[in-house]
Amino acid sequence: VSRQGYFGPALQLAPGSVFISPLGLNRENGRIETPQRPVIRFAAPVASEGRTLGLVVLSVEAEPLLPRAAYAGGQTFLADPEGYYLSHTDPSRAWSGPRNLNTGHNLLRDVGSAAAAALRPAESIVPRPGGLLATYPIAFGPPQAGNFVVLGVDADEKLLFAGLEDYRRFFWGVFGVSFVAPVLAGLALATFFLRPMGKLRSAVHAVAEGDLDTALDVRSGDEFQMLAQDFNAMAARLREYQQQERLALVGRMAASIIHDVRNPLSSLTVATRLLSEKELPEAQRREVGERALAQAGRILSMLQEILDFTRTGKTDINRRPENLRQILADMEYGLTTQCAARGVSLSLEAMPDCTVPADREKLQRALSNIALNGCEVSAPGDALTIRARCDGEEVVVEVADNGPGIPPEIADRLFEPFATYGKAHGTGLGLAITRAIVEAHGGSVEARNRPEGGATFSIRLPVAD
Repeated sequence: VSRQGYFGPALQLAPGSVFISPLGLNRENGRIETPQRPVIRFAAPVASEGRTLGLVVLSVEAEPLLPRAAYAGGQTFLADPEGYYLSHTDPSRAWSGPRNLNTGHNLLRDVGSAAAAALRPAESIVPRPGGLLATYPIAFGPPQAGNFVVLGVDADEKLLFAGLEDYRRFFWGVFGVSFVAPVLAGLALATFFLRPMGKLRSAVHAVAEGDLDTALDVRSGDEFQMLAQDFNAMAARLREYQQQERLALVGRMAASIIHDVRNPLSSLTVATRLLSEKELPEAQRREVGERALAQAGRILSMLQEILDFTRTGKTDINRRPENLRQILADMEYGLTTQCAARGVSLSLEAMPDCTVPADREKLQRALSNIALNGCEVSAPGDALTIRARCDGEEVVVEVADNGPGIPPEIADRLFEPFATYGKAHGTGLGLAITRAIVEAHGGSVEARNRPEGGATFSIRLPVAD
């Protein structure tokens, strides 16, 4: 008995029906044949005198996915959640590299309000004047966090449905002039029409799962073949984009590591020099040694957290009940000292006695990132305020600064990796890590400008049951 996923469902079908499997590897009899090839299977039951005797199975190889061709009915594109094109069949709109997102070419600008419904982590077909906008999300992380791209076709409505209208007229013509084999004619037409759509859907699902080497082979000689070729081109561009991002990430991560470990490494160097160059009293030597160990531990913790963030897109945490007032109080001295070095005063207000399920060290890291970010963008003489309150089933921690505020052009991507503002140095990884930590706690973080100047960052966390 075959172990394949298509065997059981196909046996349950009525005679004359066809089961189309999802795209999978060429597995038979419990093993994957070599060389490994992606295949789609069409299975139909064979019956005699009302009994099913077996199956007829056609295995179709699905290689290679998407060579470039212009779609006569419109344009095929790949866009990020903000609507910026990552790839486009129109060369003037195609994205040229990882540092050239803000080219001005944007789906929102091109099709207007129809793009708002299309730029979501869900399949959509949205009407627009004179055509249709069809999109399919490809997620590489939690889609609610913006970790997806949209593969879409902006098609002319008349050309898009021209083939369908031809099939419909032909079907009714056959039905009207022939009463001998209407069922066979309908089945043949349905199979001919659905086969390329089934291949296309399976290939898109494979790309959505991250298999960018999947190939789609549709040779229908009509718009379906042209659409499949456009999707093949999109997959090729997506592979190029992925490779470019990996190379760019190496440089950005190197700068980010330097940004995070520079201060503790400097403190560790000073402590090491004191221990090696001066004869210190035992008590002072022990104190310097303990500080050096603490800074070394801080560096290791930061590096591990950055590594975790780049691997998974989120931070793993170990939560247990913690007192929020104590968490903030433990941070006060260190933050006050660092802000004072920049001439900025720090005050903690309205400290509620709330218990939250939290990873103390990582939550302190998230709060410190926001506080030190506000300190860095503030001028000497400014004030930084941290306040907290219990609000029903959640606790809210707010950090308010008197800095220049958040520029509108980066407000929507402030918490994305490597977004920076108001600072001469830094890679912008701190706020991205903060968002990952807060969301791993089941909370949220947002930022808004204050009417009197500066910005307020708000962290919302669930309270303990």
